Amino acid sequence: MLHMFRLWRPLISGFLYSKPRSAESKISYWCTPIDIDFNAHLNAAVYSIFCDAGRRHLIKNMGMVRVMLKHKWAPVVVDTRFRFYKEIPLWRVFTVTTRIIQSYEKSFIIESRFESKGVLHCVAVELGFFLKKGGRVPRTQLLKFLPDFLIKQLPAPRPEDVKTLDPYLQEQWNFLKKLKETDQSFRTGSSSSYLSIDSFSTSDPNLKKIS
Repeated sequence: MLHMFRLWRPLISGFLYSKPRSAESKISYWCTPIDIDFNAHLNAAVYSIFCDAGRRHLIKNMGMVRVMLKHKWAPVVVDTRFRFYKEIPLWRVFTVTTRIIQSYEKSFIIESRFESKGVLHCVAVELGFFLKKGGRVPRTQLLKFLPDFLIKQLPAPRPEDVKTLDPYLQEQWNFLKKLKETDQSFRTGSSSSYLSIDSFSTSDPNLKKIS
């Protein structure tokens, strides 16, 4: 029930208050007893839920909830990579900061950072897009619904945006770029196929498509 509240609260509040605010989401949570594993740390599986909540909160902050519902756009994530640095203990208050670190014609790379008391616990890098009937929503169409001050906060394609990531996440970034360059459905935004990444290695040539 608590997880459902975490996920739906941003969308409900975004529908009621649709004014654009920021191209970044920053929201705090408690690590509660329903979130922990046997070691009394935040369960690895729960990180995905907080990433999902962070993305929804980002959509709310950008004033896109009503636009998304009106045009029947569905936010979709096709790949997520986690890098864990330090555990989050029970009852710890932590902050999830979500932002777009790279954008392409019909997709985005999103970063979620889990931090508390100046400590970095985890970084997640995700590949996502908005899906509509007939394919993916292009960046140009999304920008039409955003005010100028918000557009200026969004990144243009700049590789230097990820130079602060550690080597592990830099490898995932390079892998996503390679996927974009080699997979035809990624470039064209075909709605007839989704992407499944089979390996964490950038040298793996088997880029599988599921129809």
